[in-house]
Amino acid sequence: MIRSGQPLFGEWLTQFERDLDQRPPKFALVDESIIPPGTGLPATGPADTAADQIFKQRINRGYAIRARRGNWTLLERTGGGS
Repeated sequence: MIRSGQPLFGEWLTQFERDLDQRPPKFALVDESIIPPGTGLPATGPADTAADQIFKQRINRGYAIRARRGNWTLLERTGGGS
């Protein structure tokens, strides 16, 4: 529930976004029983938090579904990742 304007933790969101841009992970495992449904591709579910929104923006560009099982979706980076 971190918001970008928070003085103590807001910088974490900036760092999270920067890290995903600079070093995008090869794989991302999405568990839709824990994070909002609709976060698999395409990520269309509501972005409940700022971190959800950052994550969804990244996976919607440059990732493809590698496998699905139950609530789990394995995403694989398909290009440069940014």
